[in-house]
Amino acid sequence: MGTTLTRTLHPHTGTMYIAESIRSNIEKGIPHENSSHLDVVTISLGVAISEMALNGTSVISSEELVKEAEIALYKSKE
Repeated sequence: MGTTLTRTLHPHTGTMYIAESIRSNIEKGIPHENSSHLDVVTISLGVAISEMALNGTSVISSEELVKEAEIALYKSKE
């Protein structure tokens, strides 16, 4: 079983829609020919969303946002 981690940042409120779209498109049927466990490739996602301050900046640092997304990713694998 292989693992590839990819981060994407989206500067708008459609983040959950984008994440679900990525997940559903991947799981629609990319064959996993070398797997004895599953017939198709699957994906686990971790999403974190930051509110914006009045001046247009994130209320948390980008490092904290990535950390929250990684925590969500590992929870999604449980």
